[in-house]
Amino acid sequence: MMIYITPCQVTTQLASLFDPHAPASLRCFSVLAGPDTGRILTGDPNRPIWAAVWEAGDGTLYFGGAPDESIVGQVVATLRHDGDVLVGFWDGDPLANLLPPDPEYLGSVLEFLDRPDDGAGLEAFLGRLPEGHTIRYGDRALLERCLWYDDTVRRHGSAEAFLEKGRVVCLVHGDDVLCEAYAGPVVMGVRELGVITHELHRGRGFATITCAHLIQACERAGERTYWNCATTNVASTAVARKLGYQTEKEYQLRAWFKSEA
Repeated sequence: MMIYITPCQVTTQLASLFDPHAPASLRCFSVLAGPDTGRILTGDPNRPIWAAVWEAGDGTLYFGGAPDESIVGQVVATLRHDGDVLVGFWDGDPLANLLPPDPEYLGSVLEFLDRPDDGAGLEAFLGRLPEGHTIRYGDRALLERCLWYDDTVRRHGSAEAFLEKGRVVCLVHGDDVLCEAYAGPVVMGVRELGVITHELHRGRGFATITCAHLIQACERAGERTYWNCATTNVASTAVARKLGYQTEKEYQLRAWFKSEA
């Protein structure tokens, strides 16, 4: 039996089933706490032996406790009606043997952590703002002009919900947004970052400049940042390394795409 529950029904016992050191675990705990939208499932909310969390933004699925192969298969199949389902795991994780045998995607992902505590590594990029360009810290009007507006609303439930808990910084020229960088809600003292440069303006270092300003704002507030991207995303990997993250880890990813049935 699978039961859907809301963040208000999440007990300390249920939350403790999840590993804070799992790949991209910030997303899991953000759904459990409520800032991010998603699904929380368990067999027994009062005495949970297993639980699962699916975050709606990227479709990442997390398992906690001791689900068996049947439960894992049922959860994946059920959530595919809501969207794509992605499961990440470290090499050697026994969860890999419980997953359905027919993933539609196999890949690997890098996560970057642990920038220097003193803000080192940002100065070179903070000073590279091109003439006539400005950095703007987002409000509702600016967010509505961003490419990732719809995705941000879907992930957080509303623009207001994101702006209350998250941050957005844009590189603009006149009225045009050229690059937009996001920091999600604080989870365990950390914000996950995301960035996109508008197509006509790529290859000019705008992502690194914009993210440097965003990271500076986060670190001045005493917050750490986290970066996550596919190993095949060479541009994103290069930006993360330029920004000075000191820890780099690789994990495996399997995905099942949204079911049309």
